[in-house]
Amino acid sequence: MAMATGFGSDVFVANALVAMYGGFGFMDDARRVFDEAGSERNAVSWNGLMSAYVKNDQCGDAIQVFGEMVWSGIQPTEFGFSCVVNACTGSRNIDAGRQVHAMVVRMGYEKDVFTANALVDMYVKMGRVDIASVIFEKMPDSDVVSWNALISGCVLNGHDHRAIELLLQMKSSGLVPNVFMLSSILKACAGAGAFDLGRKSTGVGLVDMYAKNHFLDDAMKVFDWMSHRDLILWNALISGCSHGGRHDEAFSIFYGLRKEGLDVNRTTLAAVLKSTASLEAASATRQVHALAEKIGFIFDAHVVNGLIDSYWKCSCLSDAIRVFEECSSGDIIAVTSMITALSQCDHGMWNEVAKVRKLMKDSNIKKEPAMSWVEVKDKVHTFIVGDKSHPMTKEIYSKLDELGDLMSKAGYIPNVDVDLHDLDRSEKELLLSHHSERLAVAFALLSTPPGAPIRVKKNLRICRDCHMAFKFISNIVSREIIIRDINRFHHFRDGTCSCGDYW
Repeated sequence: MAMATGFGSDVFVANALVAMYGGFGFMDDARRVFDEAGSERNAVSWNGLMSAYVKNDQCGDAIQVFGEMVWSGIQPTEFGFSCVVNACTGSRNIDAGRQVHAMVVRMGYEKDVFTANALVDMYVKMGRVDIASVIFEKMPDSDVVSWNALISGCVLNGHDHRAIELLLQMKSSGLVPNVFMLSSILKACAGAGAFDLGRKSTGVGLVDMYAKNHFLDDAMKVFDWMSHRDLILWNALISGCSHGGRHDEAFSIFYGLRKEGLDVNRTTLAAVLKSTASLEAASATRQVHALAEKIGFIFDAHVVNGLIDSYWKCSCLSDAIRVFEECSSGDIIAVTSMITALSQCDHGMWNEVAKVRKLMKDSNIKKEPAMSWVEVKDKVHTFIVGDKSHPMTKEIYSKLDELGDLMSKAGYIPNVDVDLHDLDRSEKELLLSHHSERLAVAFALLSTPPGAPIRVKKNLRICRDCHMAFKFISNIVSREIIIRDINRFHHFRDGTCSCGDYW
């Protein structure tokens, strides 16, 4: 239809068609649309075709497309590199992998976490744990995925003792083993005879898994079952309670940790500050603030951002400003928290917002664009604010208009008292109604069976207006809507949210 009506040459439509055909496994059609786009193709087009080939286990074709892209003069992006490295892994083409690795280093992408993780995974699966270890050591911000790739690779290649060493290093860094690591950890501990460590690590992984999936009662049962409880185990449970909205229990566990005499770390402080913010507990926030100063974590970015967020939600804006000015390094999360605090207080402190924005500009800090993801029929769909690249754009916006009318009749009034003071009210309302999470929910309503729960993930904090809107929508459509933003899970059901409107 798009080709017949003349829209096939539009690069956005072409990219969407490539993704759609690839998702259904129609790679001949995906390639045809890609070729017909001709000179309009951009890096997103090439990445989309490569990704489609990899997902359909045609890794050799993905590598060939990468070569065509480089030959045509298009510079690879981080996503493109990680995609072609995965293709090299899938086809077990170590020679192509080494060539891509050399290009990654030459173009300065070796410290990108996604590219580096893909390289680590490739080398361990090719039996080159030594090269994977070097790449891992050079990563400035290794995450759980990085550790999992290397630890699993060591186990795969029979290096059980090395896997144990890495597990201990990971735990000392404050990261919690996730459920995907459990099998590798158990194999390594069995091979090395470290049975007690295996039991402890498995317990931590189970607590983390249950807590992050909102099964907090099960997480607590595993916690109670563990005879040895180290800081990582306590942190996993505190974080789970905090993210799950059980803030009183998070406090209780935190105080239990203190009574045990264990030293807290930044993970502990950041987790408990989420609860002080949600409960608007100013006194508790000040206690955590004093503890952070006492033990030397007052300049840690995670703690500083938690304090800023908690203070302004407790209506202690002067304390939030003081922490920002005295302790913050001016990172994007702190700046965003401060702008949110200033813009959402009574009458909006726009002069102060302007000062923070100037600091942001002078420091060359770029705000991360808001994005939301929803999985439907084993495919992940991504949306940004005002997104019109999806194949079902017309239906999605029509659904939003329909919901908007129903919400208005139910008493919904858009909250335009946000950081949009230079727009008139109608412009504010239109922009708010097209936030990425609303597009994702509208698409899910169109694409899933009636009554089925909707699960959306967002990379930033959900705004107050969208939060209010989803309460109305959940009641109107009689569905549970679960939004996982950067702070916590929000379970909207029958017009209410599990967070109690504190997040």
